[in-house]
Amino acid sequence: MTKNNCPAIQKFDELVTKSNELKRELDVTPFEDKQKFMSLLKKLMTVHKNLDQLTLYDQTK
Repeated sequence: MTKNNCPAIQKFDELVTKSNELKRELDVTPFEDKQKFMSLLKKLMTVHKNLDQLTLYDQTK
């Protein structure tokens, strides 16, 4: 697989990778460890918010 030079695609890939890492960590974190669980969940929500705001194409066309 080739590396894409487009900054938006690179940012998208970075955010998806971070999301997957956080999901894996959430899967192994017991809910009883509420502080860590909530911290990971908050980080995951921030990553997804950033994904939602990412513009991958020109929306004016």
